Amino acid sequence: MPSWTIAQKTAIETHDKLILVSAAAGSGKTAVLTERVIRRILDTNSDITLNDLLIVTFTRAAAAELKSKIAKAIEKELAKEDLPAPAREKLQNELLQLGGAQISTIDAFYLQIVRNHFESLGLPANFRLADENELRVLQEEILDDLIPEFYKSYEEKSGPINPENPFDKIQNNLFADCIDHVFDGTSSSNLNDIFIRFYTSFGRVKGGIDVLRQSAAQLRAEAELPFLQTRPGAAFLARFEPFVLSFYRVLEEVTTYHQTDLKAQQKQGGVLADDCLHCELVLQSLREKSWEQLQKALSAFSFTRFQNADGTPEWSLRYQKAREKFKEKIKEYTVLVNDIFPAEQKKVFLQTADFAEMLYRFYSAFQERYRAEKIARGMQDFNDVRDAVYQILNAPESSSLTEAIRGQYKEIYIDEYQDVDEIQDDIFAKIGGNNRFMVG
Repeated sequence: MPSWTIAQKTAIETHDKLILVSAAAGSGKTAVLTERVIRRILDTNSDITLNDLLIVTFTRAAAAELKSKIAKAIEKELAKEDLPAPAREKLQNELLQLGGAQISTIDAFYLQIVRNHFESLGLPANFRLADENELRVLQEEILDDLIPEFYKSYEEKSGPINPENPFDKIQNNLFADCIDHVFDGTSSSNLNDIFIRFYTSFGRVKGGIDVLRQSAAQLRAEAELPFLQTRPGAAFLARFEPFVLSFYRVLEEVTTYHQTDLKAQQKQGGVLADDCLHCELVLQSLREKSWEQLQKALSAFSFTRFQNADGTPEWSLRYQKAREKFKEKIKEYTVLVNDIFPAEQKKVFLQTADFAEMLYRFYSAFQERYRAEKIARGMQDFNDVRDAVYQILNAPESSSLTEAIRGQYKEIYIDEYQDVDEIQDDIFAKIGGNNRFMVG
């Protein structure tokens, strides 16, 4: 029997709570999940059976391996001669149930639900899962038609177009401007690749391509706000402010050491004072949410020559290393901040909103054709199946079905949770609530 750490033992033995086991690769997370499942099954005093558990992984091999380990554990327990009759009967039943237990990939679990409710989803009864190559060909076919259509529909030429001039068609063309802006440096030969990659990324978030429309509305609403009060500004603050504060805490630590080491204070006092002053000016500009002050504060940063304290104490080395890292990173932030001009913010926000709306229109047209063609060909992809389950669980008219699915499982186990996307996470939250055990 493995020797479990205190944290692993706690994860294995704690029940009726939402549990996430997060650790580095190779640290035994999946082993903990497996041990927890096995103990639940072998506990003859518990009313939990395999049929009460939903266990999902990302590969068929992992699901098969887990079934094999459970079978061996049950067989080992059944081999005990002194096993009481009721316990033996329960474990024999568990062994019989193992083949049909819900231990599968996430996609297989979703597919089972969708096949049971294909009619209400508007799918043919015999729909199949398309392979990646087949889907890629279909995507390319649709894009090959759609891209020229959009170029054509956004031509705004006042005079006749010269067919001999390839640039004549894209002047004053909003779609062409959008492509040039968003896919800067992209040649026409790989434009389809970029469009498909973007579309795939939208498939991993709740809202899908509607995120583009929402972003456009947000940009228009915030176009005249001070930058640091906008959503992009808040995202910048969330990264930048902790970075500055982290270095400022190092400066405070050094200040404490200088109070008891006068020689160090004499060597480093001027450098420390400069570093503190510049950081304080930056932090003040962030508190006041003034982009102009931030630009001035960053541009005023100067890093005078550093000298280590006598004997090179550990705290002085930490200061030196932190200062070097801060110096390199603050240069990058200074370039970024100076590239954003408040006077041009409204224009940039509104232009970006136009481009987001353009991409939303483009992807809406693409998605409509793509979905229709897949249904016409009697096929779906894994994202379609996932989205169909999400639709079922969130539709008001399906509340009784959601309760029925939730009632099937007393506990849900999710392996490789770090790879679960937003939509999958929401699905399992609706089914399992707080009775989820996740490792990743």
